[in-house]
Amino acid sequence: MKVRIVLLPDKKLTEETKKASVLIASKVLTHFKLDESHIPHVTITSLEVEDSFLKEIIKLVKNYSDFRQIKIKTNEVNIGKKTFIVLYFQEDSLIKKFREKVIQSLDKYNTEDIILQEPHITLTRVISENDALKALALVKDFQKENYYLNNVAICKDGPNGTCTEIKAQFTLKG
Repeated sequence: MKVRIVLLPDKKLTEETKKASVLIASKVLTHFKLDESHIPHVTITSLEVEDSFLKEIIKLVKNYSDFRQIKIKTNEVNIGKKTFIVLYFQEDSLIKKFREKVIQSLDKYNTEDIILQEPHITLTRVISENDALKALALVKDFQKENYYLNNVAICKDGPNGTCTEIKAQFTLKG
């Protein structure tokens, strides 16, 4: 099974990203919208694991809950890879440091390293490239505020880089 190790945003950012995603999906055709089966998240890494190793991975991830919550400030919404509508952060060095620690601890599991990708939350993916600018215009004024990434989780990897089901979730230190 392919899983993602992710950071989950606080309640406020979760609600705002879902709202933006639903708005886009109401105006243009999309592959998905953020909801209970498409969970807003920041991917740290992804890996293929045998079901028998999932418990071991969950134990490792539980250890990450010793990390502190990560304060972030949203920066901008933009288009990624022609059809993804993506929310970026102003300062993401703490996310990158967290990612380095996770990847080091998972080295023996052959992680699919995504370090070159800037940390972000994908709001949705439009079906047509022609709709990307229209979708972007709908959410271009996303509030630039401070939020927290306050949980680390393992989720089932879905199509378009989505997190479709939480397998385990742990709260980071406040």
